[in-house]
Amino acid sequence: MATTFTLARRAETACSTWGEFRDAGGRVLCQVLERGPANPAHPRIAAGTYEIARKPPGASHFDHAFQSLIGADYTGVLWLPHVPGRTNIEIHTANLVQQLEGCLATGEAIERDRHGDFMIAGGTSRPAYARLYPVVSAAIDGGGARLAIADIIQGDPT
Repeated sequence: MATTFTLARRAETACSTWGEFRDAGGRVLCQVLERGPANPAHPRIAAGTYEIARKPPGASHFDHAFQSLIGADYTGVLWLPHVPGRTNIEIHTANLVQQLEGCLATGEAIERDRHGDFMIAGGTSRPAYARLYPVVSAAIDGGGARLAIADIIQGDPT
């Protein structure tokens, strides 16, 4: 049986969205940065439930960096292969919303940039991914993983 993780969106600006990636028990595994609702070129993912899979090694430009970060247990970048109308939606590291083209970025903490948009706190994206990866990867290997994305906008992390 597939494990369902949740992305609870907590707050947004026109350009950025802050959320929490939670395990099946509701425990926050990391913070997530996404594009905001006012980005027609790379819109955020619509609310819904999506399969989480791993791309084959060599299919993502993040492979080399994540192989170094995760080590021998790295078997491909986490991604959402079946987002309607979208391709290449990965879960990866980033600090700024401008570094995302519809993907989800991991972090330990969220801050505001000089324009008031959300960003991943410096130095926290890679450690958050290193903690998230084995949890989600084990779920994928143990019967599958899904991500339920909810448009619950409440609160502000800063």
